[in-house]
Amino acid sequence: MKKNKVILTRTGEAYTCKYLLDAADVVDTKVDMGMSGRFPQIIPYTLEEKEGQRTFVYQIGERMQMTEFLKKEINKKQMLTLLYNVLSALETFGMNMISLSYVAKDIQYIFVKPETLEVSFIVAAVDKEITDLNEVRDFVKAIICDATYFEMDRDNYVARLISFTNRRGTFSISDMKKYVDNLLLDMGIHIEEEKKQEVKENKTAADKVSRVGVMQNQAKMSQPVSPMSNGQPMPGRPMPMPNGQPMPGRPMPMPNGQPMPGRPMPMPNGQPMPGR
Repeated sequence: MKKNKVILTRTGEAYTCKYLLDAADVVDTKVDMGMSGRFPQIIPYTLEEKEGQRTFVYQIGERMQMTEFLKKEINKKQMLTLLYNVLSALETFGMNMISLSYVAKDIQYIFVKPETLEVSFIVAAVDKEITDLNEVRDFVKAIICDATYFEMDRDNYVARLISFTNRRGTFSISDMKKYVDNLLLDMGIHIEEEKKQEVKENKTAADKVSRVGVMQNQAKMSQPVSPMSNGQPMPGRPMPMPNGQPMPGRPMPMPNGQPMPGRPMPMPNGQPMPGR
């Protein structure tokens, strides 16, 4: 992808984001577009075409732009968790054959859920090329350097993070992720265990809601049906006719021993029936 093709606008607290494709751009259809939910780190997007112009349209929702989030004062736990989630997302992309060249590695194109610190990226599966890991290094360093830190944190962890990004040699996403994870462990925070527990709790809550819904439906079905007002019959049940009138569709017996219409009357004195 080319970052200069990303068009991001903000109206109030809402964001609109599009990526304009050139006529020659070939979309990698094997890349998940975030709609399946398999990769929550990808902001869901659709491919639309109007008057010959193809466009990726992104559904940002209630996420906050990273640049705005970093303006807020954040403490050590928040910063390390945010970095861990960013590095984990980049690692996930690589492990699932999603080229990092498809990912907008720029803090203005990353969005955060402030309550959970989960991050999501703008991804455009076009213009695949080899990713320079120094670009990833600079991107991670930009997050660290642009943040507004909690003044009461007297730890030198920020300097240690910057020092790690400045190490010589090829930048390693997985190595830095492990480094950040160790800093969290030093604080007594087992981030992966917390995530697993959160997933478990969310599943339990969803199952509980589902069971309650089933029980409510069963309760409604088991309630007795009350009779209709004003003597009206229950649906599907015939209402008895007044004054001894026969039910519709049933013949009424004839008075004075007269035969029923369409039925022959027996002959007196045992005489045979005519024609028999």
